[in-house]
Amino acid sequence: MPRCCCWPSSRSAGLRCLRDPTRGGLATVLNELALAANVAIVLDEASVPVAPEVVGAAEILGIDPLYVANEGKLVAVVAPESTDAALAALRAHPLGGFAALV
Repeated sequence: MPRCCCWPSSRSAGLRCLRDPTRGGLATVLNELALAANVAIVLDEASVPVAPEVVGAAEILGIDPLYVANEGKLVAVVAPESTDAALAALRAHPLGGFAALV
């Protein structure tokens, strides 16, 4: 059985959207969300947790880690006032240690 993330009551947690960045990575998900909402998204790349091994491999291969497939990850869009609660819920899960606000 695959591991999963159980989001606490989505309405109370301010959840707006969950996306899977498996194909295309974080940058593709953010581009798709921006197009769908007709908005611009400014990403603070320094806030995105990327393992040093991934950074090194990406440099060698000449690829951008933000566009690389991210299996086993999720992108959650939450209301600003729910950020702390959402991060706490994700970090409380054994696989959520790298949850970050980006």
